[in-house]
Amino acid sequence: MDLFPHKENLSRRTYSGGIVSIICFIIVVYLFYVQLSSFLQTTIDNDLVVDVYRQDNMKINFDISFHKLPCAFVSVDALDVAGNEHLDIEATIQKQRLDRRGKKITEAESAKLQSEVMKDIVQQAVPKNGRGCETCYGAESDEYPCCPTCESVRNAYRHRGWAFNSATNIAQCNNEGFVPMITSQRNEGCRLTGEILVDKVAGNFHFSPGKSFSNAHNHAHTTFELGEDKFNMSHTIHALSFGEPFPGAINPLDGLEQTTEDALSAYQYYIKVVSTSFTDIYGQTLNSSQFSVTQHYLPIDNSVGSGHESHGAPGVFFLYDLSPIQVNLVERQKSLSSFVTIICAIIGGAFTVFRIIDEVIYQGLRSIRKKQELGKAF
Repeated sequence: MDLFPHKENLSRRTYSGGIVSIICFIIVVYLFYVQLSSFLQTTIDNDLVVDVYRQDNMKINFDISFHKLPCAFVSVDALDVAGNEHLDIEATIQKQRLDRRGKKITEAESAKLQSEVMKDIVQQAVPKNGRGCETCYGAESDEYPCCPTCESVRNAYRHRGWAFNSATNIAQCNNEGFVPMITSQRNEGCRLTGEILVDKVAGNFHFSPGKSFSNAHNHAHTTFELGEDKFNMSHTIHALSFGEPFPGAINPLDGLEQTTEDALSAYQYYIKVVSTSFTDIYGQTLNSSQFSVTQHYLPIDNSVGSGHESHGAPGVFFLYDLSPIQVNLVERQKSLSSFVTIICAIIGGAFTVFRIIDEVIYQGLRSIRKKQELGKAF
């Protein structure tokens, strides 16, 4: 296979020409593959503009595991500068109990643990209130006129802005084995997956031990009566994003693992959210967000005489603010005409270059042969 026949005899083929032809063919195929791969891929053009229009809502997606904080202890809350509060969010969140090795505890295992706790529970009579139904222990309201369960009592307390510090004197909680159930989960972990829909203003959402409540516009937490106040906040952020996912999105906190040995601590992530518009090659536009982040760790000591900076509430806090800049991303693909032009240039250029190389090799070998023939003649 010689693509480069020589002038003096067009039907003549040489070994050197065949080798050069094979090398030329391989290089052309390789360059064609590279250009084809580049043609099939898309590029992203970006542009920065002032974010003059903001959507009303923003979705926050998260997947986070706490290595030593049980699901029964952790609550999720969201607040913003407009005064909106979403306390103890549960409807859009899934909690998966984890054992001390980080493996999932199945529903069958959970039921078995619950049955073991409940077998020693002695049922108590639930007191009645003035309405003739289960008492809320003074926390009755129009929203919670009766409290048949321990959870309803806790919600009634939170609705009143009262701290629910003790469950030992609550008959509903005793009948449900609330305290021993909580105690039995002490060495477990928890994985929380879900989403939060918030107004598109600056605010924060956080994961903290205990139940949150509002009192005189102050946001606080109450922990359960367990005989100690130690909550290890070691965690792994498997995924965290704002808005809908789009191609090429980079979420800087994905896969971050934080470990601490402090009994109480607070992790604070300061996030700057940038509105992002992504338009694909078909012209469809998706409004989403990207973010940058800085972080801070604070060990907490609320004992008397400890430094002021060490006071506070334990938890993992994500404090976000919105950038006035919007990033517009447009996905583009090379045109077919440019692809064909490049392929033609590759084939023509390779043929020309290797034609010259073959001619140089052929003339060199020919000159050597002539010298050898002249040497034999003499």
